[in-house]
Amino acid sequence: MMQYNANSGQERFSCYATDKTQKPIAIYKKITSTGGETPEPTCTPINPTLTYSSTSLLTNSTATATLEGNTGNGDVTYTTSDDKVATVAADGTVTAVGGGTATITATIAAAGEYCGGTATAKITVTPLISCSEVYGLDDNATFALKEFIVTYANGKYTYIKDDTGYGVIFTNSGAYGLEAGNVVASGKLFASKTTYRGLVEI
Repeated sequence: MMQYNANSGQERFSCYATDKTQKPIAIYKKITSTGGETPEPTCTPINPTLTYSSTSLLTNSTATATLEGNTGNGDVTYTTSDDKVATVAADGTVTAVGGGTATITATIAAAGEYCGGTATAKITVTPLISCSEVYGLDDNATFALKEFIVTYANGKYTYIKDDTGYGVIFTNSGAYGLEAGNVVASGKLFASKTTYRGLVEI
């Protein structure tokens, strides 16, 4: 026969011997909820892409950010890997500071049904300098000149000077563009305050 222990809240099965003495055999059953465990909350993954209006900048120039793709609806914060190369504002706008490459990271917080996520973009900065500032740079440094005049070019060398009177000589492979604020040069030969080897300026 089945018996119920009101004190313990457990069911118990008992049987009787032929002499009608009770010989209880306890069989216990753990009573559990039929509802199961509450499932872990889930979120919808996001897949953002960070792009810039330009990823190659001269010092003091800026570029604006655009977040594309599935970006969720969480708050976005921007950080830079090197603030000596590029700084980043709260809205993602980048300002070029010094030569080199910096990685900009947009971090999107989880919100509502969406998970959090990140997206990155690389910004390369070319220093914009005067001819006099070429002094002290490495021979293979890359830079752009602010304002200059091409005074001599013979197919092998190009001599450039600015309004301070300083001049820089490049090989043809090292100077190109030859437009103020737009020349990117590397591998300088030397810098001088005089015209190249006394040649007449053109």
